[in-house]
Amino acid sequence: MQPKIKKMADNNSSSKTPLIIILLLSLGLNGYLFYSGNKKSDAITNLTSRVDSLSTATANLSVKAEETSAKLGETEVNLEEFRGKNAELDSLLTVANKEISAKKARISELKKDASKKKELEAELASLKVLQENYLERIDSLITVNNLLKQEVVTYQATVQQQSDQLASQQSTIDRGSIISSDNILAVPLKQKGSGKFVPTAIASKTKRVEVCFDLLENKISKPGTKIIYLQVISPEGVVLGTDASGAGNFTVKDDNSQARYTSTTTIEYQNKRKNYCVGWSYDLPLVKGNYSVKVYTESAFSGVGAFILK
Repeated sequence: MQPKIKKMADNNSSSKTPLIIILLLSLGLNGYLFYSGNKKSDAITNLTSRVDSLSTATANLSVKAEETSAKLGETEVNLEEFRGKNAELDSLLTVANKEISAKKARISELKKDASKKKELEAELASLKVLQENYLERIDSLITVNNLLKQEVVTYQATVQQQSDQLASQQSTIDRGSIISSDNILAVPLKQKGSGKFVPTAIASKTKRVEVCFDLLENKISKPGTKIIYLQVISPEGVVLGTDASGAGNFTVKDDNSQARYTSTTTIEYQNKRKNYCVGWSYDLPLVKGNYSVKVYTESAFSGVGAFILK
């Protein structure tokens, strides 16, 4: 009886073997198809991602190229504003514009090739350095040779006339006791890497304005501590300065009106002509144009000056 049972078990085992093999093959095939499908899916995803990245890079390159072209145009305009001051400066501008034209030609070529993104960015950085170098040299020529002097004198005469007309209408106080100021000199300053402040004529470089003036002798006014208020007035007619930078409000003696001051200080007045200076630092960039400065002594209008930024 036992041999028969064993034989039947062997037959059953033999009959199951093909089924097991088929099952294993099926699992293997399904696994391969699943793996293959995943690989294809991954490949498609990677390809799509690369296409998207390329599209983004191309778009960014196009934007960067347009920005670069715009900056090139701005640079030419900025430099050309200084032409006509003197022969040395005009010669420098001619050389500068030749270099800028060469940059333009190079960038025009780079704009055509999306793979040149790094080179385009390098050209943009090079343009910035080029502009800064030429502005520094132009600034030096202007300040050393005082090339804006006549423009400042002409503008200061205009603001002086306007101030005289205003003063003539304000007679509510004894004007004989007012301490007048003279020789008002406003000097825009830039800060060098060493931290030292030096004169500048460039608006974007200006970090500080130093205003120096003579207070005149006035026998009616008593000597002693006097409060000086300084107004730095923008080309748009706005008194510059924030509370954080030292600005504030004061009452004008002439008409008791409220006015804004840019900076204030106290001085020891000795009833004789003496030179004093008031400084003002500002974090925000100034705009180019004609600026006026007004000095008030003990809240009474004392004098006016001017400076010009390019």
